[in-house]
Amino acid sequence: MLKFDGMSLKDIDQDQFKDELRQRFVENGLSAKQTKKIQIELRAGSVCAVMRGPTNVLSTVGSIDPSKLHVMGCVPKAMAWLTEQALALGQDLAGAATAMSKAGLGAAAAGLASAASAALGAVATSEEEAAAKAAQQSAAKKEEEKRQAEEQKRKAEEEAKAAEEAKVAAEAAKAAEEQAARKAEEERVAAEEEARKVEADAKAAEEAKAAEEAAQKAEEEQARKAEEERKAAEEAKTAEEAAKFAEEEAAQKAEEERIAAEEGARKAEEEAKAAEEAAATKAAEEEAARKAEEERIAAEEAKRHEEQAKAVEEQAAAKAAVGEAAR
Repeated sequence: MLKFDGMSLKDIDQDQFKDELRQRFVENGLSAKQTKKIQIELRAGSVCAVMRGPTNVLSTVGSIDPSKLHVMGCVPKAMAWLTEQALALGQDLAGAATAMSKAGLGAAAAGLASAASAALGAVATSEEEAAAKAAQQSAAKKEEEKRQAEEQKRKAEEEAKAAEEAKVAAEAAKAAEEQAARKAEEERVAAEEEARKVEADAKAAEEAKAAEEAAQKAEEEQARKAEEERKAAEEAKTAEEAAKFAEEEAAQKAEEERIAAEEGARKAEEEAKAAEEAAATKAAEEEAARKAEEERIAAEEAKRHEEQAKAVEEQAAAKAAVGEAAR
């Protein structure tokens, strides 16, 4: 039985209490399978955990230091592994003695009370033995803790010595590391300086190349502008010559037009004069034609008169011949 003082049975979750107690058993050497074989009954009187199960399992539980069986923050003050039958018998006998005393069976009740006292005395004795065992375990534990403390002290001293040696080694390593770091830094600085110089030389070369390219570009630009100016001058000259040619052409054309105009005026004047002369000639021709026509008509009339006269003469001759013949 484990007794937890300072706790009340009615104020706890009994299932949680049992689960935590079984968990402590597992933490201290029992298997989960073994803990399932332990039946735990919680009783009042602070909290008393009464356990039933195989003797070997309960014996293992009894060897556990009570301080390692804390449940819900409470550690049992002492642990007494009692004979459950003795505890149950003592409680049952005490109950029966009380009932018999109430029933007026004083002698029998006294006998049962004596038996109950004996059974509970055995329980008390077991509790005292368990307390003594717990005290022995506590002393052994303290001795073990003292030994462990001394061992820990020795280990601590060894660890301190080792730490000191490690510190010296670390300081030496740190000094070497700092020396290496300083050398590496110097090499890095030198490398950076060299890289800077190389970069500066490369940059200077690039700038020189850029300047050369810029100068070449400027020269090409100047040549292009000169060529453009030359072309512009030639074009201006060509335009000037073209303008001059156009001007001369225009002057020549104007002169030709003037001459043509004068020639046209002269021709017009001649044509006008010719027209006048033609008109006069035409009038003369018409007059001549009229006269010729009149002459032709007069000639035709004269011819006709002549022919008539000839016909008359012929007729007259004929008549004369006929007359001559008739004579």
